[in-house]
Amino acid sequence: SADADFALAQEAVHYGIYDLITIPFEMDDVMDAVTKALEKKWLLDRNRLLIEKQASLIEKIHAAYQRLKSLDKLKTDFLVTVSHELLTPLTSVKALAHNLLKGVLGALAANQKQYIELIRENADRLEELLHDILNFSKLDAGHVRLKREPIELGPLIDKVVRSMEPVANEKGLSIQANGARPGTPVLADRSRIEEILANLVENAIKYSRKGGKISVWQEENPNDVMVHVRDNGIGIPEGYQAIIFAQFTQFHREEGPGTHGVGLGLAIVKKLVELHHGKIAVKSKLGKGTTFTFSVPKAS
Repeated sequence: SADADFALAQEAVHYGIYDLITIPFEMDDVMDAVTKALEKKWLLDRNRLLIEKQASLIEKIHAAYQRLKSLDKLKTDFLVTVSHELLTPLTSVKALAHNLLKGVLGALAANQKQYIELIRENADRLEELLHDILNFSKLDAGHVRLKREPIELGPLIDKVVRSMEPVANEKGLSIQANGARPGTPVLADRSRIEEILANLVENAIKYSRKGGKISVWQEENPNDVMVHVRDNGIGIPEGYQAIIFAQFTQFHREEGPGTHGVGLGLAIVKKLVELHHGKIAVKSKLGKGTTFTFSVPKAS
């Protein structure tokens, strides 16, 4: 019956039979069936070997990833530990230098005061570098949590520009903010946005020459607010623009004015912007200046 034939076919498939020869049959039919069977067996064996190799490769890749992940954690732990350990004696060095400059041990000669000022300045710079390393390590490890709330960017832009104005003026630079007008609130961490702005403005000051101009302003889009920080400084070589946000990336150390650091500032900025679900980009022309632009989603 038809049902019996169907049941027999199901059982045949269960036992690995994938071809049938109808009766009556010719020897050519048998030869064709055997040839097809051998070809199918070869393909099945080849596929099995490929699957086994793929599984082995996936296992090796996973093991390598776990090793890299472990090494990355060790690197982060090492950087955090070393930074903390260095900050403790550095605080003492700064305090001692401060007391000496105040004359705790008596009046200082002009050359003595000059040397101690250098000690204090370099201690301040080292402290800043260590804080950058700590900050980046925490961001890289995913240990930074944002306190997001609806805020207006305009007042923050004005606040950061006012705080950086003395530094800019000391270098003979003019700095201008166009953020005072009321704008749509964004959903952001106030202190972290200040950190982003301060880092970008400080960067603009570092790479600007005397007589240069720095501008900071905001621009609204349908879904986010964009902030621009523009300078007419030395600019960024085209070859560096694609990697400018990578950690430990620097350029123009030998010729850029005041370009000290370890190359973590922009890497920190990028991670903070991305934590806010925003984007950051750079446009620059060598010898003409640079504009950094980052976006923050609107609170609505």
